[in-house]
Amino acid sequence: MERNARPHLRTVVFALFTIFALLTTSTAHADRMYGVDGASGNTAASLYVMNQINGDSFFVGQVGFSEVVSIDFNPTTGVLFGVSNRDGNGDFNAELITINTTTGVGSSVASLSGDYVAGDHNISDLSFDPNTGTLYGWLQGLGNPFDMVTIDTTTGVVTTVGDFGAVTFGTGVAVDSNSNIFMKTGKQSPELHTLNATGQSTGSVAFSGFSNRVHNTLEFGSNDTLYAVERLLQNNNFIDSVLYTVDTNTGQMTTVGTTLVSHLAGIAINPNETTFTGPPPPAPVPEPSTMLLFGTGVIGLLGYARRRGRKNTS
Repeated sequence: MERNARPHLRTVVFALFTIFALLTTSTAHADRMYGVDGASGNTAASLYVMNQINGDSFFVGQVGFSEVVSIDFNPTTGVLFGVSNRDGNGDFNAELITINTTTGVGSSVASLSGDYVAGDHNISDLSFDPNTGTLYGWLQGLGNPFDMVTIDTTTGVVTTVGDFGAVTFGTGVAVDSNSNIFMKTGKQSPELHTLNATGQSTGSVAFSGFSNRVHNTLEFGSNDTLYAVERLLQNNNFIDSVLYTVDTNTGQMTTVGTTLVSHLAGIAINPNETTFTGPPPPAPVPEPSTMLLFGTGVIGLLGYARRRGRKNTS
């Protein structure tokens, strides 16, 4: 009996390890969040990897461009794009850039042109449509543009989609998995708008649950979870930033955690990146339902092995 049972026990042990690995892996995040700290004219913007569970941030590297306040991942290629709103002299001469997520180093793609006016305009946020690959941005400046635009990822040409019809500031833009476009405007009394195909509001809700002021960042993650950022002021200086999730129906904000990145200005989530190249978030803890399934599998497999062993000895 002992000789015949051993192969079955080895099979059971292998099956148990396989089941446990599959069950626990399923609870891990399948995407990764990055952030840049280019707010308030920061001339030494850096890239960070962010923890969606508790808001922790890990330094990746300096981007090498000024005032990088908006980033997003191309949903097809996984390349991280951004806009640097100021040149080395501090003037509004924006460039479309890509950022290496391993080193944090940025590379110029093209200077913005078309409906972008150098010296006046800036891009406050970016968001790719995950279905069409269209890169949307929000254009605002010292003149009178408060427009949703598209940006050509090869040439940097900016094309106006539509005028919002009102003054916007601290503006964020994000596109969900169904190509619905959301826009956030205002800081101390922010509002979340849904936009139509020409950039006009079709409805809005007021944000609630924040302590000071909500800034220009919006980003959708897994299951269309919407993230936003609040930068905290002390004696007119930014001291750190808080990461939130936002209920798109009510505007209610729920704290994820403090990032300790004082000038956090843009966040982006890569749905294609399932492995971590920097310090990882905490290992996923199996949910109670996962452990129940695992325990049931253990009992079932042990019973099966015992029956097979008895059958072989008979």
